[in-house]
Amino acid sequence: MIKAVTGEDVSAEGTGGAATHNKERQCPLLCENREACIEQIKTLLSYLPANNGGTAAGPGRADPIDRAEESTRKRLNQMNRAYDMMGR
Repeated sequence: MIKAVTGEDVSAEGTGGAATHNKERQCPLLCENREACIEQIKTLLSYLPANNGGTAAGPGRADPIDRAEESTRKRLNQMNRAYDMMGR
């Protein structure tokens, strides 16, 4: 279809395959084959709780859950302000 419209000979990968999405960071995981993909899906699903009342397992974290990150807080506060288009 692309060749008919633009005259370009583009592969399926070139039009937005898995490697393209991974390279553009739209999809952070890329598997070698179907079996590896299924194992990765199982791992990802194992982080989810059994139901909406459960607690997610996930990998252990050394970072305290109540740690305040001032740079993130500052950015979030800036999001609530109107953008000054005139730069004043």
